[in-house]
Amino acid sequence: MKLVPLIGLVLGPLSVAADLDAFMAELSKTGLTTFSSLLPSIAKTAAGKSLINQLSTSTNFSIFAPTNEALQGLKNTEDYEDLAKIISYHIVHGNYYHAADQCLFAETLPNVTLARTLLNASEYVQLENGSSQVLTWGRNETASGKPVKIISTARETTVQAAYLVQGYAVFAVDQIITIPPWLSTILKNKNYYTKNTTSLFATALDNAYTDLPDGKHKSLLQYLSDNYLSGYTLFAPSTDALSKLTSTFPEMKPDEWRDILLNHVINGTTLYTNTFKPSTALTGQSTTFTTNSSGTYVTSGPITAKIIQANLIAKNGVAHVIDTVLRRLPDDYDCGASKAIERC
Repeated sequence: MKLVPLIGLVLGPLSVAADLDAFMAELSKTGLTTFSSLLPSIAKTAAGKSLINQLSTSTNFSIFAPTNEALQGLKNTEDYEDLAKIISYHIVHGNYYHAADQCLFAETLPNVTLARTLLNASEYVQLENGSSQVLTWGRNETASGKPVKIISTARETTVQAAYLVQGYAVFAVDQIITIPPWLSTILKNKNYYTKNTTSLFATALDNAYTDLPDGKHKSLLQYLSDNYLSGYTLFAPSTDALSKLTSTFPEMKPDEWRDILLNHVINGTTLYTNTFKPSTALTGQSTTFTTNSSGTYVTSGPITAKIIQANLIAKNGVAHVIDTVLRRLPDDYDCGASKAIERC
């Protein structure tokens, strides 16, 4: 049976202080007392007020509330402004409570459910058109109890319980969900990928330098992990895929490497698995996508690669791990990496 999220509950939204008190009281009955106790202090901050204002529009939201144990380290915090921003990454648009089964609606892994959060603070997210950051989760049907895991986080995070609190979907999670970092952290940190390490690709990006529009000479990894881009899609060949290429073409020149790496970047558009569409890489190469019973594939020119891990969420974009290097470039592409970056 296909589950559907519960949208548009008849219960009223959170709109005034009295409603917040009532919400806190009902939330505390679920056992999420620490999370509940933080709300009054959060609500006094600028970020917190913005959060409450958004929640006041309807009950069409889902709140991933860390358990008391998960919040132990935050009990004595004094930076409630920053805490409000962190909590905003725990709230998504859409009520994903499945009433019939009293659980969180979730796709079965490796597919994921993806939703926009309320986090759009510039120090934490830098996507195109001022978009807020996304959160992903999925159900592990092969594990005991079929748990739902939060995917877009560095810590293994599991949904412990599901509640309806005054119409809002509330899901207890056993960790504070970490806000997505820069790409440089993701590619080098094994906590962000489940298999097929991307560390060699990170090294390749770090060793490939080019001139940027501001006149600075930086590596491609710095280019992707700084304020230069607001929204991009990166296809990261696994270490196995890159090793095969280097063994086949051991004498490849630095400029050739750099151009190949740029062929893995779509600038200005953050494409998640549920928003894939024909696009153009920094090199000018057309990129298309297909999905069938064996998986999802990206095609660049004559080369097709399978996406073996999708939706690695970064501060300013998204990465997908692939099993083949997209090594071919357009026949008429001869303007060099720096001009490709300027052009895009």
